Amino acid sequence: MPIETDNLKNKLKLLLKDPQKHTEALILLFQLIEKLKHTRISEAWSLANEALSMAQQQKNNQQTANAHLAIAESSWKMAQFSMAVDHYEAALHIYLELQDELGIAKCYNGMGIVAGETDELERALECFEQPMRYQNTISDSEWAAVLTGNIGHTNLKLQRFEEAMECFEHALEKYTASGNQEGMATMLGGMAGVHVHRQEYDKALELLKKVKELISLKEPGRGMAVAMMNTGITLLRKGQFNLAKQELEQALSLMEKIDFKAHQPEVLRNLMHACLELEDTAEFDRYMQIYEEFRHEDIIQQARDRHKRIIEFGNTQNQSIEQMLD
Repeated sequence: MPIETDNLKNKLKLLLKDPQKHTEALILLFQLIEKLKHTRISEAWSLANEALSMAQQQKNNQQTANAHLAIAESSWKMAQFSMAVDHYEAALHIYLELQDELGIAKCYNGMGIVAGETDELERALECFEQPMRYQNTISDSEWAAVLTGNIGHTNLKLQRFEEAMECFEHALEKYTASGNQEGMATMLGGMAGVHVHRQEYDKALELLKKVKELISLKEPGRGMAVAMMNTGITLLRKGQFNLAKQELEQALSLMEKIDFKAHQPEVLRNLMHACLELEDTAEFDRYMQIYEEFRHEDIIQQARDRHKRIIEFGNTQNQSIEQMLD
């Protein structure tokens, strides 16, 4: 774990020992969640739940909404889509009362992501477009680029390739101007997706190489896992089955390591395709078994009463925040 994260944990432990400093501890806790949200997703989820409890005890509505938002973000990454929607809605209700336009935009953005993950694509577009009416807060901020980029990803799924490319290029320009490498990488990945659909595989692979270069200096997380997945899919379309299988296996391994379950079914489907092309029946059967486990868990259409499944990612009922930080 990076030294910076360790330092945050150590400072947080000290603050938690003094009840007079719990307000300061909560601020630090959100900083830690931000550090972990792409690389240790289940840990971020557990800490976000602790943040929610602390915020409610302090009767701090702003931080309560922020905690709901953090729980929602980790939940959809772990394929807990119903739980994510519950917490986005809870956060949105508070942000609306507070007239916090940026918070409202973040909630609609998150709900749009969930809608996109569950193939409600027109609903996703509605969610991403909703915050654009907050011109004073959104239009000149980087969140305009976030929303525009997500509209691009949704248009890509809808096979509206020209519209998708326009969105990616517009958002990329904003991210480049602000020096946001994570945002730049995400937009380049989207542009690569357009090239794949146009069967321009070499152009796609060139962009995906740039994506990996932009995020390689950080601890490998969700962005790298998605880049590996998209590289594997592109190589598969190009007919380079061995290379595709290697890249997809790396993506799957990283996703398992960081608890990023939302895209694992897609990786597994493409791994099965690669195994069929390579006539590797043993590996095909292995990946099929894993994929069936995902399907039987009903990962997309899970019921709201299945929240108990999240316990495997961090049992906050029987574990104190001090234990989580060890």
